[in-house]
Amino acid sequence: MFVSHVLVSLTFVLLTAECSTLRKVQVQPCNSAEDVVHVKEFRTDQCDGLPCTVPFWKRPKFEIDFVAKRASDVLRVAIKGRFFHDDPLTDAPSFETDACNYMGLTCPLTAGKEYTAKSSVQVPWWAIDQKALPTPAEAVFTGTDAGGEIFCFKIPAQLTSKEWIG
Repeated sequence: MFVSHVLVSLTFVLLTAECSTLRKVQVQPCNSAEDVVHVKEFRTDQCDGLPCTVPFWKRPKFEIDFVAKRASDVLRVAIKGRFFHDDPLTDAPSFETDACNYMGLTCPLTAGKEYTAKSSVQVPWWAIDQKALPTPAEAVFTGTDAGGEIFCFKIPAQLTSKEWIG
């Protein structure tokens, strides 16, 4: 009886912690305000304020609430990252961009309907010199359907070595 009570309590604590970990983050348009017209909200578990402080070894979870610009059978959400100000943007490694199959969306999308894409992204820790940390970084999220771009936004970040349990 005691063990089952402890397990139920632990499950409740873990579920509560999981539900409260994603926090709303203000997005920055890639080029113009038009880039974020269809984005309702962006949430992640690795941001308490801008720039987001992300331990280099973490796998940040995120959710994007957006409104479909038009009816479409596909949606691709791509993430590119930059680890130093003068570095080029590079694709997130091993990131599945097919939002219909990997981010919880049911396609086809209906024009004007709100959706939530959910996923996580691996920071390529193996390519980062820990001696250079902390370092400024940037993540760029784009959503594209068969008709073109739906959204494009940036999140400023700082990669750190905090909490490393290596």
